[in-house]
Amino acid sequence: MYMAARRQLLLLCGGAILWVSGIRALPEFLSRLNGFEFIPLERVPGFRTISSASGSTSSGSGGFDFMTGLNRGDRLPPGLMAQVKASPAEALFDAPIKGDATQVAYVFDYYCPYCRILSGHLDDLAATSRIVVTRHHWPIFGDASVLAARATLAAAMQGKADILYRRFLRTSVRVTPRYLKQVADDLDLSWPDLARDMQSAPVTASLDRTRALVRLFAFVGTPALVVGRTVVQGEISKARLRDLLEYEQAGPTS
Repeated sequence: MYMAARRQLLLLCGGAILWVSGIRALPEFLSRLNGFEFIPLERVPGFRTISSASGSTSSGSGGFDFMTGLNRGDRLPPGLMAQVKASPAEALFDAPIKGDATQVAYVFDYYCPYCRILSGHLDDLAATSRIVVTRHHWPIFGDASVLAARATLAAAMQGKADILYRRFLRTSVRVTPRYLKQVADDLDLSWPDLARDMQSAPVTASLDRTRALVRLFAFVGTPALVVGRTVVQGEISKARLRDLLEYEQAGPTS
């Protein structure tokens, strides 16, 4: 009798878990079933966001607060905002690509918990989809974020940005100058060059460009994506992201 009761209890618990999992998965299922409905971004012509009615996790509408994501005392270099507003695609994406690949701009912080998940989604999709990802560092989680962002951008000057990027994603250690020197030694990065280049004009210009994009698109936090011409803020599942990529690659639609 004891074994029968225990078995019944396990079955009930298993059923409850499946039921809860089903409830949590239902919105994702419905959003994929409904497809996408888009809202134009009035202040960024040619770009759009996904309507919440179609199950998107993104936010935003045609209106913008141009100070969102940027402290009011955190000034941009003169003329940069106008430049980014005039050519947002040029600021979002690296050099134009040929063929039918979709450009994806990825705004992230190493210490944003969901950014690590989304980074994995993008890596997986890049292995099977025609996408090219441009990463934008938006270090909003303190000094460790700033150090990690500047170090990764500086590592690009030694051809090792991707290696350092993946190293930071794998560790929970908060970056300090001492830890950064240790990582540089492990990855055969020149520490004197890295330390110098972290404060260089190109690194600062890259971070400034990202801040201008944050301001233009009114990103409220990390992660944020621009998939082709569609803005996504916050969480998005890999399946939903794959659907959006396929939608973008299908050709011009309203």
